[in-house]
Amino acid sequence: VYGTLSAPSNLSASPNPACLGTPTTLSGICATGQLKWYSDAATTNVISNMVTPLVATTYYANCLNGTCKSPTSNITVNVVAAPSAPTINNTNTGSICPGTSVTLTGTCAVGTIQWYSDVNLTASVTFPTTPMVPTTYYAICVNGACKSPAASTNVLVISCLQDDTKSGVAGTPLLGEIKANDKLTTGSTYGSPVANGTNPDPSVLPVIDPLLGTYTFNTSVGGTYVFTVPVCAAGQTSN
Repeated sequence: VYGTLSAPSNLSASPNPACLGTPTTLSGICATGQLKWYSDAATTNVISNMVTPLVATTYYANCLNGTCKSPTSNITVNVVAAPSAPTINNTNTGSICPGTSVTLTGTCAVGTIQWYSDVNLTASVTFPTTPMVPTTYYAICVNGACKSPAASTNVLVISCLQDDTKSGVAGTPLLGEIKANDKLTTGSTYGSPVANGTNPDPSVLPVIDPLLGTYTFNTSVGGTYVFTVPVCAAGQTSN
């Protein structure tokens, strides 16, 4: 007997809106009977509960119990197009030292931007962040259930040498403080040292041993000496 069953309730679609070309799952509840889905209001074309609409589409459902059929309920699934990949604003951050703070930004024509540190887009990132090794960051635009293709940018992290400090008396040759990270990585080179203009004797320059990572200088004028020693990582021509 028609009408003895209640129409299905709590109809939903997940996701809704759906992303163009991707499926969405229809669901609902029957107090009695089995839930059936249709693509037409006349309930003649039975469909599964997983659909892939190309435009906003209304789907119909009723409850079946034996030969009894309930009134129908319906739900409309809206469709949105996937956004285009974001534009990354700062694609060239230059070379940075490990632990240096970095903030990347980007814009989405549609949706909001999300950042990741892996190509599979599983490790989300918030900025600022402090990479310790060279890292590629990936960004996508998200609009509802839709995700854009990814855009990426590289942050080059190079080994940076700590400042060397050592004091002593005038007339005594002194080695600069030896630090493990004063040794260059394979392929890196030292540039010519530059004396700080405030050095007691600006004409004094250190002699650098790139293999040991040490430097030596002689002076007859006591005080604090500061030298800038350029370092070029492998593949770099200036720093």
